[in-house]
Amino acid sequence: MPLYYTSIRDEHLHTRAKVGVFDLCHMARFLIRGQGFRDFLHWLTPSSIISVPSGKVLYSFLLNERGGVKDDITIYVGDQYALIVGNAANREKDFHWLVDHVSEFPTVQVWDVSGHVGMLAVQGPLSDSLMKSALGAAFQSCPYYTFVPMEAGVLPEYMQVEVTPNELFGNAPGLIYSATGYTGENGYEIYAPNEIVLSLWERLLAAANELEVKPIGLGARDSLRLEACMPLYGHELAEEITPLEAGLARFIDFTKTTDFVGRLELEQIRTQGVARKLVGLEMTQRGPIPRQGCCVKSGSGEEVGVVTSGGYAPSLDRNVALAYVSPSHSHVGDELDVVIRDRTWPVAIVKRPFYRRSG
Repeated sequence: MPLYYTSIRDEHLHTRAKVGVFDLCHMARFLIRGQGFRDFLHWLTPSSIISVPSGKVLYSFLLNERGGVKDDITIYVGDQYALIVGNAANREKDFHWLVDHVSEFPTVQVWDVSGHVGMLAVQGPLSDSLMKSALGAAFQSCPYYTFVPMEAGVLPEYMQVEVTPNELFGNAPGLIYSATGYTGENGYEIYAPNEIVLSLWERLLAAANELEVKPIGLGARDSLRLEACMPLYGHELAEEITPLEAGLARFIDFTKTTDFVGRLELEQIRTQGVARKLVGLEMTQRGPIPRQGCCVKSGSGEEVGVVTSGGYAPSLDRNVALAYVSPSHSHVGDELDVVIRDRTWPVAIVKRPFYRRSG
């Protein structure tokens, strides 16, 4: 997947206005199976897995014992399995973490299926139309953060030829799509056996004349997620950063009666309060882009934080950034300064997300 096919700005605005297709085969994908797989994930993650209905997708975390984020993940909870999707750079780390902890559950197995199951995303206002065009009767619109397994019998002919049942997926084809994404737009993510991913990619792009679909690169993927204020691992999330600092406490189920990795430390932080908070910054005048690592200062010149992500927001035509700052300087409307190449530039804390789709 390239940085861009045409230009970052063009691909960004096209996704916001119409529909784009993303190649996400680089992402990490793990299959969890066996009796007790829900109990395993209920204990390992801060999410409640036991009573979640099949077909639900959960945004969650792999946490270390200090409550820091080893990775942020999505969990697809099925009848006989769970599919975990993590960040590409964390694939090996995540797999070892899962394997090391599954030893407590001898009937549960973990497979790294990243090299066997591909991943594509369809994002933008025309996503439903494109999905229907490519999948035909196999596609039915579904609620946000749910997924649908696709049955081999209703797949389009171009997909049926090469799809065979996979025992890892309970003898299903291993084909699912979910109402999820990383852009802040309506859209879907599709998981399919490697044998048909290229055919699916080509079929999605074949609708270019009818729906003006375009392939979208990594550059626009990042600018889209920044406008939507979705965290990026290695920037807003890391081993030394907790979900509470990132403003993601709503994804931690503190009502669980069972323990989970990192719970004790998170409970203490929850009681004592966080030492830093993630905020959205907007440049108040024309200037350079605040990048990761730029110092954030108060009006008096005191260093109060650091930028984690920054960039030009094409939908808003302005420069924006995410930053961790001290709680006393974290209120919407607060005016701060950011240091860019030894010069100070004024910024204001604004409500997140920077961009919210209409409808």
